[in-house]
Order: sequence, then C-alpha cells, then structure tokens
Amino acid sequence: MLMLKIEYYFMLKQIFNIQHSIFNCEPRIAKRFEKTKTHHMNRILLFFSFTLLITIPAQAQLASSNDKNEILKTVQQFFDAMEARDTAAFNNTSVADRYTYFIQERNDSVFNGSRSAAKFSERLAASKVVVTEKMREKDVKVEVHKRIAMVWAPYDLWIDKKFSHCGVDVFTLLKTKEGWKIVTIAFTVEPNGCN
Repeated sequence: MLMLKIEYYFMLKQIFNIQHSIFNCEPRIAKRFEKTKTHHMNRILLFFSFTLLITIPAQAQLASSNDKNEILKTVQQFFDAMEARDTAAFNNTSVADRYTYFIQERNDSVFNGSRSAAKFSERLAASKVVVTEKMREKDVKVEVHKRIAMVWAPYDLWIDKKFSHCGVDVFTLLKTKEGWKIVTIAFTVEPNGCN
C-alpha cells in the first residue's frame, strides 16, 4: 500500500515536470503554471502525509489485533487439550521446556510449586478425571510487544463437572517460527471467594 502511494507520488511529479517543460517556451505561462504546480504539489503532499498518518497506525493496530486473536487461540487450545487429555495437542501449544508455577493460600499457609511441561504432560496422560478450565473472557487482558506477549486470565475450574476453584492464570508467550507458543504459566488456586 505504501509503495503504491510512493509510486503514485513520483508519477505525479513526472507529469508536472513534463507539463512544465511544455510551457518553457512562454515565460508568463510557465510562471503561472509554476504557482499552480506548487499549490497542487503542496496539496498532494498534505494528502499523502495525512493518509500515511491514518494508515500506518491502523495497519499496526490490525497486526496487533491479529496477534491477540492468535494468542488467545493458543491459550484456548491449551485448555481444550487439557480437558480432552490430548497430550499431543497439549504439548503443541507450548515450547518443550515450558514451566508452570502455582501458588495457593490455605488457612494461614502459602503453598507454591512448579512443574515442567514433561511432568505436566505425564500427569495429564495418567489422569482419570476431566478438568475443564474456562477463562472469564470479559476480564482477560492481553499485552503484546513484537514477539512476546502476556495473557492475564481470571479463570474457573471444574473437575468432572464439579466446581473446584477459581484463580488467575498468567501466560507468557513467544512468537516462534511455528507461531505463538506458551513458555511459562503461573497461576493462583483460590477455592474461596469465587463469584
């Protein structure tokens, strides 16, 4: 799009130069044409400047919107694979060395831990229960900067269709050659205070 605008600008410039050379034989006409030419060129430059100011941010916003959709799609695929206990699809959403961290307050104690992608996948494969996790979509926040992104996703979780707990998931993703992949997950486990 930008290249077309630049080419159009140079084409107009050539046309004005050709017309100017036609009027070189008559100085009075040439001078009058020069004023008109300058006036038109200023208007054209103003138009192109204004168009560029509008289209470049719009294209950046479109790219960002597309990235956000792809990022949320990856996170949703993670949840869908977890519910289906599909380890191949589950592992496909992440880099191989992804880590997961959790924290939970229980009474007056705080428990935290971590799990590698391989351990998470093993537990998923061995699981006999169906885990359903849903993001609270209206509260989800996505931040993107070039090839790195973060998703803040409050969630609710059910085990075999029975409500278990809520919390907040924080996903960090990188845009690899294969697309957006989860590199870390940190989440809270909150059995109480879920709305």
